[in-house]
Amino acid sequence: MAPYIPLLRRETLEEKEEVLNKFQNKMKYFELELESRGTTYFGGQEHPKMLDYMMWPWLERAEIIPLIDERLELLPKSSFPLLVTMYIIQ
Repeated sequence: MAPYIPLLRRETLEEKEEVLNKFQNKMKYFELELESRGTTYFGGQEHPKMLDYMMWPWLERAEIIPLIDERLELLPKSSFPLLVTMYIIQ
């Protein structure tokens, strides 16, 4: 799910961006699903369920990507406002 290891193995910015683009294209499904449900969590409005708990450990590590390369961002808030708001502590 997370692109951390593939990113570490890439040399150029273009290769790293390719890894992130693939990841972000897959994560768009989850963003659109939250939008269509109109809920805070996949499990509902008030309480997270299994999918939320399974995704959280991976997405909370999003802050590591700028440490790998400051020009990169795992989930840009402009493209993933619901996932960013839910999972990433800012």
